[in-house]
Amino acid sequence: MPDSSAPTILVLTQQIDPTADFVAHEFNRRSVPFVRMDLGEFPSRMNLSASIDSGEGDWKGAFHRPSRSVRLGGVRSVWWRRPTSFQFPEHLTREERWFARDEASAAFGGLLRLQDAFWMNYPEASMRAEFKPIQLKAARRRGLEIPRTLITNSADEARAFIRENRRAGHRTVYKTLAFSDVVNPVSGENEVIYTSVITEDDLDDGLIKISPCLFQQEVAKKLELRVTVVGDKVFTAGIDASATPEGRVDFRTSYSSITYRHLELPAAVSDALVALVRDLGLAFGAIDLILTPDERYVFLEINPSGQWAWLEIELGLPITAAICDALQGATSLQSAGRHG
Repeated sequence: MPDSSAPTILVLTQQIDPTADFVAHEFNRRSVPFVRMDLGEFPSRMNLSASIDSGEGDWKGAFHRPSRSVRLGGVRSVWWRRPTSFQFPEHLTREERWFARDEASAAFGGLLRLQDAFWMNYPEASMRAEFKPIQLKAARRRGLEIPRTLITNSADEARAFIRENRRAGHRTVYKTLAFSDVVNPVSGENEVIYTSVITEDDLDDGLIKISPCLFQQEVAKKLELRVTVVGDKVFTAGIDASATPEGRVDFRTSYSSITYRHLELPAAVSDALVALVRDLGLAFGAIDLILTPDERYVFLEINPSGQWAWLEIELGLPITAAICDALQGATSLQSAGRHG
């Protein structure tokens, strides 16, 4: 049995997460104890007990699960991967569910954040870094080139932007500002809204008025790059999806026809990306770049909990090892990911 008093590596993610499985297998191979937990286990498969008084001055208690408990104050590092939300009984009314969710968020949120631990990534830092206006400004401040971008709910502004791009010899693309996964109201299944080329004729004035839209000048591609940054370690995959028209706009539409290659970034670009991740308060970031035909590197976006396992399979990039090293405290990431 693992020593319950030993510092714990806590992996917070959903129960089905193949990317997290890579890290779990590596910790098992290294014989490093860890606890994998999902907030969605509360309250059906997890209990919480914590207390404090003026004599001790610190919280005592644990998150209790059937397989293993996590002692408060005993967490060495936290990988905030992709936990799901709390799951409450169906018989609760909507108001009761809201109340229970808010109370659980306050309890878990406060007690988890009290841990003197290294975070990859701290939840508030991840949340802030997901805002694309913040990403683009932060990238530009680090000297990275970014696409010409417009956020608007005005159809007139959008049309003017498209016309200006066309006069300059460029198409315009539409992207979502938040998550690209949406729930289809008919099927209930998650569907992805891909980056798409858009023209003036495609614009729906009513829909644009309802919700802000993000438009960008399309950037010519030699390759798309997925750059995974773990502290000061940088892993770069070149992604060629030019075999299909859709893939040339968004590689996610053409996984079956993609070819991959391992690349090394110029030192100036690599250093700028490491600094960008640190500026955003992150210890990990999955970054999308475009390498243009004239060898320029253009920043598109950063995902604080982006996918990387498929690139490890394709190219043998040792990203799992870097993440495990960080969570074990074997790298210099502590200053980037420590909050308290």
